[in-house]
Amino acid sequence: VNGEINQSLRVLMAPADNATKIIALLTAFQDFTTVDYFDARSGLPTLDLLKTYDLVMTWPNYQYADPTGMGNILADYVDQGGNVLLGVFSHGSDSWALKGRIKGATYTPFGGGGSTHFRDANLGVHDASHQMMDGVTSLKEFFRDTPLT
Repeated sequence: VNGEINQSLRVLMAPADNATKIIALLTAFQDFTTVDYFDARSGLPTLDLLKTYDLVMTWPNYQYADPTGMGNILADYVDQGGNVLLGVFSHGSDSWALKGRIKGATYTPFGGGGSTHFRDANLGVHDASHQMMDGVTSLKEFFRDTPLT
């Protein structure tokens, strides 16, 4: 998260995927005043469009229309104070993964080069005393990008 987020969020879901289920889940919360959809499989959103939202979320379940262009425009959005949430498969190196400046160290703490794995995994090595782990005793995941450097 780059900037301060208010309590009436305007969110743009811009995945290379269908987002019907997650949009339905988010719109059930009063904190989200707007949850819109842009299909990144068919084109690139403009920076002017992104700037009308508090948060942009993306992930590639299919190929982006322009993976490098998408990564660059997301980085431009962050540079201007926007907030981006990169979902599963965003950090992989497959041909349909997100590319461009958003993958650089300035924007994400995760390196690239991983491949997509479809098998169960658990918490593995972690710092149980970290505040983000408060109350977390287990975690199981099937979809992920590994290894992240």
